[in-house]
Amino acid sequence: MHMNKLTLNELEDTLWNYLGDNLSPKFAFWGKSPLLQEAFLRIATISHPYFGRAKFAVLSSESAQFEAQFKKMAIAESLGLLSLEIAKSSEELCRDAILICDQESAIKGYSGLCFCLLDHPSNLDASIAPNDPYRRGFAALSQIGSPLDSFCLPKEPAREPLQRDWHYLGPCRDQKAYHAIQDELLLGLKKNEGTLCPKESYDTILACLRGEDVPGKELYRAIKECYRSPCLLRDMASYQHDTWILRTLAFNEDVSAKAPLLVPYPMLLAKELSKLENLSLEESFPKDTLYSDYLIPLTYLRSLL
Repeated sequence: MHMNKLTLNELEDTLWNYLGDNLSPKFAFWGKSPLLQEAFLRIATISHPYFGRAKFAVLSSESAQFEAQFKKMAIAESLGLLSLEIAKSSEELCRDAILICDQESAIKGYSGLCFCLLDHPSNLDASIAPNDPYRRGFAALSQIGSPLDSFCLPKEPAREPLQRDWHYLGPCRDQKAYHAIQDELLLGLKKNEGTLCPKESYDTILACLRGEDVPGKELYRAIKECYRSPCLLRDMASYQHDTWILRTLAFNEDVSAKAPLLVPYPMLLAKELSKLENLSLEESFPKDTLYSDYLIPLTYLRSLL
């Protein structure tokens, strides 16, 4: 057995580096430690099916301790974002699986990839370091609910993002895939061909990404043009929406309040666009839930300039 001893945070930061070309990884959870239940949720939030739907398996005799986690992620399963399984035996559980266990429950003789979670103070540290790139993500999302005339991206340019950027490029299994998507975005930033965003939006979006003073009304107008036009930015917004669903289901205490938004992006788009038709920008902006999915992707694109 190839066992990697990691803290919960280390597992979250490095997991995708181990997957290679496994398009539908199966994660098996074995043990009694509460860390396993937390690991279940953290891995689920970065398991968007960009390449294939991930499977999450627990043993039937231990399934009771994962009941809350299964219940939280049931909606994600119904949306096709992941798959939940209860195995009847250890052999079934571990078959073709990446094993996540605690120290006391490592399975002797298991020949696959195994991660043993270490009980460590960092597992309980939910603080964001000052140089963490996700701090800029939070800054971007703070624009939600701001007045239209002050709507903008934070001025601080984004630094190099983490390699496991599920927010932006998906859980790329290797650097080749990561750079392929990056190259597509870079080309879209250089040429106004309507691939990155609609041609009508390009100049405004580019000026905003460069940190120029773009009126909030113009930025919002540029983002709205993306709603009806297939483009890379809309693809990123769709991905952002799905990852928001996963994180909301995993960690939001009142999921019922978000229920109308827990739908596939095309369905959300169709439903919300009908509410915004025939409204001025000033009338549309306070009622619009779609533009928020563009804020973090736009913040990321700044790092590519």
